[in-house]
Amino acid sequence: QPLTLESSDSSDGGCEAYGLYPNRRRCRAIPVLTYSALAGALIVGLAAAVIIKQLSSGREGGGSPSLRGECLGFQECPKYPLPYPFGMWPKEYEYSGTFPEGFVWGLGTASYQIEGAYKEGGRGASIWDTFSGANTVGMPGGNCSYCCKVQPCPINKLMKDKGATGNVAADSYHMYKTDIALMKSMGLEHYRFSIAWPRLFPTGASSGPPNAEAVDWYSHFIDELLAAGITPYVTLFHWDLPQALLSPPELEGWWSRDAQGRPNGQILPNWKHYVDTCFRLFGDRVKFWVTFNEAWTFTFLASGFGKAPGIEQYGNQSIDPYVAGHNVLNAHAAAVDIYRRKYQSAQGGKIGITNNFDWKEPKSTAPADIAAAERARLFNLGW
Repeated sequence: QPLTLESSDSSDGGCEAYGLYPNRRRCRAIPVLTYSALAGALIVGLAAAVIIKQLSSGREGGGSPSLRGECLGFQECPKYPLPYPFGMWPKEYEYSGTFPEGFVWGLGTASYQIEGAYKEGGRGASIWDTFSGANTVGMPGGNCSYCCKVQPCPINKLMKDKGATGNVAADSYHMYKTDIALMKSMGLEHYRFSIAWPRLFPTGASSGPPNAEAVDWYSHFIDELLAAGITPYVTLFHWDLPQALLSPPELEGWWSRDAQGRPNGQILPNWKHYVDTCFRLFGDRVKFWVTFNEAWTFTFLASGFGKAPGIEQYGNQSIDPYVAGHNVLNAHAAAVDIYRRKYQSAQGGKIGITNNFDWKEPKSTAPADIAAAERARLFNLGW
């Protein structure tokens, strides 16, 4: 499967504090490195301890035994990460060598960040429209339990740049031919974009035909890319969940659970119908599929750290990201299964996931600190 490694992107286009470390910053970077020759090493686990246990037990050379819980989640304490000993980091780096065969340079975008036309072409409301305070009154899906009922619509208190919306964005919905001409002029050969779920299925329906206007638009967009010599890479979900699928307590989107608090995949029928439709309609021309963009970002940061939905019902960072993560993993598996079983042999494409990663360096050489840094890395990449 294709695996993409990318810099974390921010809804405000700048830098932001993140996670449990408010003094740390991350900034959006547009270039995306896509290395389709990599086999997707996706580690599907339900608990971080299980994931860590599996990975650590297979380390070449191993480490010291984990004593008295000093290295929580590990059978053996991991070694300090190579290549530099603690405190011996170089002040300058020398770069040499070449990228391996099959390495691809490309650019990537998200539908909410560039399309605009949020009320045009039959598009339904997304959770990012609600989060940013866009006027969703009367839009398909815009009547959710916590949605705006009378304009002006309120901006979520967790929104950093209040007043910024995706209503117009880069207006790519109207200017896509100009955008593609600019891509071609700069010599771009690989471009990843996302399909807006609420544009294709305005209310996220689990059955029935898609929005014909959306089908026509994405089909023309793909054709224009190919005509310009640009290979399309399609992300199926880049955070813009149809608002109609998130109306708690009845509809809980990725955060759904049963009466005992266990993830129950309420959204899966809707998701499977959506991805199946995408494969069927566009897979004759699209050969690279990405199920989710940065699942960690839209599960963990959505629970109170400035990403949509950012609502009180799902603001417990100790529980809600893991419920969502479980449902997302099952959704990823379902999409991969549908593609491989129904379409891959005829279409000849590949499918994978995009993860984001921020390197964590141990605070010291203490085993507990080394293990803490490794756990933090696995929480990003252990999907």
